[in-house]
Amino acid sequence: MEELASAVNAGVEVVLIVKEGSRWPNRNGDLVEVFPPPELLDALEPPECRAAFARRAITHTNEYYAAFSHNLMQAIETTLKEHRRQHGQPPEGQDNPDRLVVAQRRQLLLARSHNSDHRKQRLASAHFSEPELVTATLESAVSSPAALIDVDSLESAIDDAGPDADPRLLSAAKWKLERAQEQAGHTAMVKQEAARAGTGCEFRFLRVETLLDRSISSLPPHQNDDDLYALLYLTIAESCQHLFREKVLVVSHRWDRPEEPDPSGTQLKALKRFLRAHTQYEYVWVDYSCMPQGERTKEEQEAFNLMLGNINLLFLGASVLILLDMSYCSRFWTQFEAWTGFQEVDSDGVLRSAPEDNRRCFIECIHNANEYTKLGLIEMWSNKTPEEAYNILSRDDVSVTNQKDKEAQLPKIKTFKEHVHQTWLMASKHQSDAGISPTRTPSRKAAVEPGSCGPVSGSDHKLVGRSPSADLSPSFSPVRFEAESSGGSAILSMLETQAELNDAQAETIQHLNRQAETQAKIIKKLNQQVMRLSLGHIKGAF
Repeated sequence: MEELASAVNAGVEVVLIVKEGSRWPNRNGDLVEVFPPPELLDALEPPECRAAFARRAITHTNEYYAAFSHNLMQAIETTLKEHRRQHGQPPEGQDNPDRLVVAQRRQLLLARSHNSDHRKQRLASAHFSEPELVTATLESAVSSPAALIDVDSLESAIDDAGPDADPRLLSAAKWKLERAQEQAGHTAMVKQEAARAGTGCEFRFLRVETLLDRSISSLPPHQNDDDLYALLYLTIAESCQHLFREKVLVVSHRWDRPEEPDPSGTQLKALKRFLRAHTQYEYVWVDYSCMPQGERTKEEQEAFNLMLGNINLLFLGASVLILLDMSYCSRFWTQFEAWTGFQEVDSDGVLRSAPEDNRRCFIECIHNANEYTKLGLIEMWSNKTPEEAYNILSRDDVSVTNQKDKEAQLPKIKTFKEHVHQTWLMASKHQSDAGISPTRTPSRKAAVEPGSCGPVSGSDHKLVGRSPSADLSPSFSPVRFEAESSGGSAILSMLETQAELNDAQAETIQHLNRQAETQAKIIKKLNQQVMRLSLGHIKGAF
């Protein structure tokens, strides 16, 4: 303070460089932007500096701090990229090394989650018999939502099932076939009534394969194109079981302009990059592309309202990709979608925040967002209860284009947990009445063991010939029945083959984890350098 007062008395302009948004407590403990608060001027020591602060001869700004931070981050990114290059790792933009390792680990875990065609090809190449192919088809159908079932293929598999087929698996497959046929026979009026009641809704989705093949520069607007779009019917029961998470991806993003969300094409590039890296997805939903926009006909407006009212089915039942920019956390819809994406329904049908190892929510930074923006979003929404989410989203600083949307969605958050639990109980009862166990228990109250390739199941789903270190990944959706009662050699053979693959993958993951620990130490050292440079820069400004 003496140095500041001396500088002011000598005619030097003094500017304190502070972080953007910095505030200081006043006498009442409230945070204010002015330093020091006027009522605390008399408390400053030594007394010579009080006059300088009183006449604002000493001011503060965040302009220099922001510029310094930007330059410093660029220097850090350059250092990290050079480190990746030296260690044979590809550049990842603003991704830090431990995020790269996490992405690699996720790729290995998800590599075992394929659609039925890929599974058949793998089994055929391994020279499995026809009964084993039938078993694989039945398992795939039982662990899939009704909307994604190939009815003809499932009927053939049921007809081809021999006397050695597991009766519980066959019963579950027949039950799922009935549900698929029932959905296929729903009239438009039945679907509309279900959508109004919040029990199911039909959505349009982009076909991933067609989207990746198209030469387009930005997110496509909603249009009539049967080659590009597919209609899928989602039920609240299947969403509570997260049955769509393996093949369906929904995108949460902020519109860059009111009339067009992606004028620069940045969002489409990020989406395509993600889809090429995660090949299990067959359908993707983006509001701008999959819902009628602009001036709508009466029929389009009704369809739009029904889809908007059931948007929670998408973000609870499918995997979620967040395209994160600096303004994402200022909007109502994006924050509502992020919170829903971080939720799961556990093995007791209770809505809760998903454990990190079982999240179905992915985040891609675009525009000026970086890892710190991402960490802020995770910190804000990954562990919020419905009550906490309601309190945050109801505040005035959470903006929305149409205030009626906010007023309509907020009450649903309060009752969301109870609604999900009742739906889960009803779905479980229907499946029990049909003589089968629940199709898939979404969460397995997992705990990660050292050296394992994924969470160790805490449920009663025990697999023959498997070690804890080679347990199934949380993204794998096996048929939900006890394998001890199976007795079929086909299942045992496939599990043994899968176990060998998992053992090799576990070794690879352990190696990646060791690399992550080493690189985390490097990041820690870089952070320490940042702090030293920051202190040196601020001191040098005076």
